[in-house]
Amino acid sequence: MDPVNLIAQGFGLLGMAFAFWSFQKKENNAFFILQALCGVMFAINYGMIGAVSGLLFNLAGVLRGFLFRKSDRVTWKLIAVEAAFLLCITVSLVFYTRGALQIVLSLLTYSALAAGTYVMWTGSGKNIRYIQLFYVSPAWLVYNIFNFTLGGILCESFNMISAIVSFIRYGKDGFEQ
Repeated sequence: MDPVNLIAQGFGLLGMAFAFWSFQKKENNAFFILQALCGVMFAINYGMIGAVSGLLFNLAGVLRGFLFRKSDRVTWKLIAVEAAFLLCITVSLVFYTRGALQIVLSLLTYSALAAGTYVMWTGSGKNIRYIQLFYVSPAWLVYNIFNFTLGGILCESFNMISAIVSFIRYGKDGFEQ
C-alpha cells in the first residue's frame, strides 16, 4: 500500500471512531456534531482514494450535521441538505470516469443518504438508528467495499453494531424525539 493510501485509510479510521462515538450519544445535538466530524474525516479519506461521490456526500453531510444539530425542524434546513446531496450526485455523475458500477453504487448511496437525512430531520433518535442499521450503513458498506476503504468498511460494520448496542442500552424508546 502506497503512503498516500495508507494516510487515507488513517483518516477513514478516524472517521470511524467519530461515527461509533456518535451512536453512543443519547442527545441528538451531540450526535450531529460527531457525525459532522466523521464527515470531515471521510471526505478527506474518499478524496485521497479518488472516490468522488464519497467525498462530495461527506462534505454535504458536514453541512447536514451543523444544520441539524439544533432541534428546530424548519423545512428550509431539510430542503437545503437534500439539495446539497442532489447537487453532489449530479456533479459526481457528470464527472464520473470509473464505470457503470460506480454510478450504480453512487445512486444507491445517494438514495440512502436522502432517506436518512429525512429521518434525521424528524429528530426521532429511534428512527435515526433504525435507518442507519437497515439502509444507510448497508448501502455505504457496499460502496466502501468496491472502493476499498478499510476505515469505511469497518465504520459501517461498527455503525450497525453501535446502533444495536444503543438499542440495548436505551431500549427502543429511550432516545430524544
